[in-house]
Amino acid sequence: LPAGTLFHPTFLYESLWNLLGAVVIVWVGRLFVLQWGRTFAVYLVWYGIGRVVIETIRLDPSESLLGIRVNVWTAILTIVLGIAVFIIQGRRHTGLEPDTYLPNRGPRSESRLVSGDTYTAEELVAEADSTVSRLGATSTTR
Repeated sequence: LPAGTLFHPTFLYESLWNLLGAVVIVWVGRLFVLQWGRTFAVYLVWYGIGRVVIETIRLDPSESLLGIRVNVWTAILTIVLGIAVFIIQGRRHTGLEPDTYLPNRGPRSESRLVSGDTYTAEELVAEADSTVSRLGATSTTR
């Protein structure tokens, strides 16, 4: 390009778009139940919309397909993928994601293992065996 050609600060635009997107996605996640990958789907749509706009104002050379930059086509595919993930996951998983803890199984306050302490392998096995026996199962590994 000729000397003195001015450029848009597309990296700044993209950074601002992503920061705004983080705020919007967290806000939307609090308004709606976005589980089973639907938060990621919203991110794909948000990011793709921003990339379409940013790529259309860039001046650097890029490959074109049907008169549109390949980068814009990729951003459009990202939007379509995000919409597809949102719809498919909404149909496949109608309930809430399972919790990492079993019901009534929060952290134990009476645990004898304290962070920072060191224990022998035998002490750790004894602690595991006592936990297993309280659950009504038997330990098969040693």
